[in-house]
Amino acid sequence: MEDPHESIKQKQIKESLKYMNHKPSKCKKVYWIYATRKFGTYPESTPESGKFLIFCPPNEINDIWSKIKDLTERGLLGDASKVSTKIAYKIRKHQNKTFDQHVICVYTYSDLDTVDKDRIKQNIFGIVGHRNIYYKTNKQTLAHINNHTNIVNHEPIV
Repeated sequence: MEDPHESIKQKQIKESLKYMNHKPSKCKKVYWIYATRKFGTYPESTPESGKFLIFCPPNEINDIWSKIKDLTERGLLGDASKVSTKIAYKIRKHQNKTFDQHVICVYTYSDLDTVDKDRIKQNIFGIVGHRNIYYKTNKQTLAHINNHTNIVNHEPIV
């Protein structure tokens, strides 16, 4: 049986293909822009798949996304990463006036592979420094555990 989250991800990747070189702070056509691995291989997603969440203010999002996109495409992260665009940011900001962040998701194939997660985490830290990042399983996503103003439902990575 196919992972429902993986089906959603593949659909979103197809929708965002023509916007992959757009700046997230400017894009108003899709909610997410994706980057996918172009070099090397990576295991297929499992039911234990998940993602690192990196929250960034609007004035930093283009620069940080450019670096995450580069690492993803070079095969130094997981199979894919995505970033919220201007349209998604504006909707989220309207829903929650105190939330002033874009989000970047860096996918992993399995929450259980701690070696892979540590490798990806170290590469992310090389870009974002000591900023808090979080890990969230796709099971949590499908269960709508998605409250970005209270990150207690996500595993903080220190």
